[in-house]
Amino acid sequence: MMNSQIRELYRQAHTDGFFGMAFDPEKFAQLIVRECIDICLRNATAKDLDRWQAGVCAFDIQEHFGVD
Repeated sequence: MMNSQIRELYRQAHTDGFFGMAFDPEKFAQLIVRECIDICLRNATAKDLDRWQAGVCAFDIQEHFGVD
């Protein structure tokens, strides 16, 4: 069962196609990866080291999956 966040990303991954709305699995994957990056950055605390580590985590995810 998908939670509400995944359902929303799934909905966003549909694009207008020749025969109506079409699911784009690549877009879905990119949306999930971007969400993971955002979680890293949101979970940073006020400590500089923690913010730096969260930024490194976000950058590593971005580089690993090649998402802009």
